[in-house]
Amino acid sequence: MHTLHSTTSSRLPVMKNHHLAAALCVALAAALYFAMPSKEYSAGFALLGMFFAMATWSTSARPNSMSATPSRLQSDSDLTFCLKIELDIEEHEFFDMMHRVLAGSERTGGYIKYSGNAMTLALNTFRDTDKAKSGPNAWQYYTYDLDVFPVEEVDLENQRNLARELISLAEKLNGTVDIVAEFAM
Repeated sequence: MHTLHSTTSSRLPVMKNHHLAAALCVALAAALYFAMPSKEYSAGFALLGMFFAMATWSTSARPNSMSATPSRLQSDSDLTFCLKIELDIEEHEFFDMMHRVLAGSERTGGYIKYSGNAMTLALNTFRDTDKAKSGPNAWQYYTYDLDVFPVEEVDLENQRNLARELISLAEKLNGTVDIVAEFAM
């Protein structure tokens, strides 16, 4: 379990507003482009501006899961989790079954929305059926990764209940499941 701490946003107020940071970087890139013969500085700030613009776009798509309110984890924790699943059925069959079993779930393409979360199922690129059979690190080689991340305001208890429900579903299909999360079950 690793927790990342950001010190940048607390020292530089402009870093809290990605739109402002992006605009400043692009303005600086334009000024350097016209004022200096060296175009490398301009290109660097233009790329930095695009980075902040992309950061704004990606964080505006989902609520800030790092806010500290009584119903949430501390500000340095996250409510996303991943289930590592060893299961002997096809990916599309398991995903379809999840959608049918989770009453009230909505399916859009490769996502299932349920209980304030979006879920995706993918084949584990490191899957190895021999290594997945035993050992303390067998979970790293399980067949599927079920990534679950909040798309609405959720609390810790909601995430624990959802994880238990998904684990139960996989175990009913004779699957083996391990959870990777920053919170304890």
